[in-house]
Amino acid sequence: MRSPGIYRPVVFVDQKRNRLDQKAVDASTPAAPVVHVVKPSLSPDTSVLLLPGTIQGIRETNLNARVNGFIKSWYVDIGDQVKAGQLLAELETPELDQQLAQAYAAS
Repeated sequence: MRSPGIYRPVVFVDQKRNRLDQKAVDASTPAAPVVHVVKPSLSPDTSVLLLPGTIQGIRETNLNARVNGFIKSWYVDIGDQVKAGQLLAELETPELDQQLAQAYAAS
């Protein structure tokens, strides 16, 4: 697939011929200029513009675990778009579950 090129119409005016025609015609009647017209054509893709750069997200967040545990379910992948409040992963926390059970038993 070709990318759109630049159309360059080319118009040539033959000034030397205009001067000769002007001399041949009466001085009171100006001669019309002779114009050669060429059909525009698609120019080849000869220019490429490569610029260095980096892409960075508008918002970034560090995810740090507050408790020890294992990932039970993973709902999104790196690079996925997420909404506010969306569940990203579910953790399995056996130590925290045990501490919670002990706290309920003590009360």
